[in-house]
Amino acid sequence: MILDVHLIDRVGFNAFAGSFEDADVIAIFRDVPMLLLKVARAMVSQGLILPHIRTEGIAVEPIVVPGRYNELLASVRVWEVHPLADPLREKIAKTLSELATLFVLAHEFTHIYNGHVDYLKRHLGLALIAEIEGQSLPSPATFERETLEWDADVNASQRVLEMAIEPVLTDVNGRSAWSVPLRNQIGSRDDAIHLATIAQAICAFFTTAGKTGNVFDEAPRTHPHPQFRLVNLFSAVTHSLAYRTGQPPDVYAPIIASAADQFARTINVVFQTRQDLGVTDGNGFEAAFMARLIVWDSNWAKMYNELDLLKRGGTLAPPVGLVHPAYPANSTIG
Repeated sequence: MILDVHLIDRVGFNAFAGSFEDADVIAIFRDVPMLLLKVARAMVSQGLILPHIRTEGIAVEPIVVPGRYNELLASVRVWEVHPLADPLREKIAKTLSELATLFVLAHEFTHIYNGHVDYLKRHLGLALIAEIEGQSLPSPATFERETLEWDADVNASQRVLEMAIEPVLTDVNGRSAWSVPLRNQIGSRDDAIHLATIAQAICAFFTTAGKTGNVFDEAPRTHPHPQFRLVNLFSAVTHSLAYRTGQPPDVYAPIIASAADQFARTINVVFQTRQDLGVTDGNGFEAAFMARLIVWDSNWAKMYNELDLLKRGGTLAPPVGLVHPAYPANSTIG
């Protein structure tokens, strides 16, 4: 497997994966790393994310983004955001942006490594899989495509979480089991989980810049609706921790809830115009999300055998959920 990674000289927030005769390719638009760092600094400057980490005597100076976030995509290089005065807060911002960038890259890598690109090339004639569709990067909307994006999100989520919490890994019948230390390079275990969760939420949030459509529309899409993606990533972090550590989800759920709250409150003060995250539990949202999960699960089971032949290595999530071989008494399946 020869993998080329490119920074494309195009404005905006986008990335794509492709598979060709000579090499596999991951590409991100030039503004993605810069945009993620600037937004991370603006968010961390509010003092709501990990508020206990700060340098004594240095005041918090909140940064407000000029305009709505989707207007920012065409002017990211004009919008200046300098390093934060507090070195501890600046470190948080840089770590947050690095984890968010890793999520983008890991998402695209999953498309190649798990056989997604080859599957879509075989069935839909696609040479590239784009994160945000456009005239130059079109794609048919199918439940199979949605399901592959779901798999890419979940795998990228786990890679980001693993990078943040630095677990000790043990292989048990082809599945990694995690022993999570209480301290890591970020700080405490909970601090690391917070940043890993918020980094993923930032990436999901930027997908709302496109034409998102009605979240209750049951027709297939190229990607899961951004509101579903956001909620699914919160769930994925909880699930990965419970599945890999053997602990009940209730151990981690309060940490994820805290991270989600910090993210939502920060987003709404960072931008001058209030953002509508649209992920409240009212109006049947939870029921619609659960129904979509059933669709993705069903399609994954149908696609599994072919993807298992097309994948480049590793172990795919099974077509039917099973308990972790290291924790047979744990009810969390994966």
